Amino acid sequence: MTTTRLLLAAAISTLLVVGAGCATPCEELAAKICSCQPTTATRDACERRANQQKASNPPGNAGEKRCEALLETCDCHALDTAAGKRACGEAE
Repeated sequence: MTTTRLLLAAAISTLLVVGAGCATPCEELAAKICSCQPTTATRDACERRANQQKASNPPGNAGEKRCEALLETCDCHALDTAAGKRACGEAE
């Protein structure tokens, strides 16, 4: 699959989650981060980890507000850098 097709598929997946109106900011952020993964297998693994983390440690109101802010700064193109990881909440 070409990069363009992967990005299109990721964008559609994200829009479906966001467009459903039921997603919380942290669910949207997880979907955004997972959509950055280069292969279907790594995207699926990312989504499983996100669901497991949500089930074992729900974010609460403060966590949701933090995720909402991170949605503005998280960028797939920078996710491989330390600054990009911080912008997506993956590093402190």
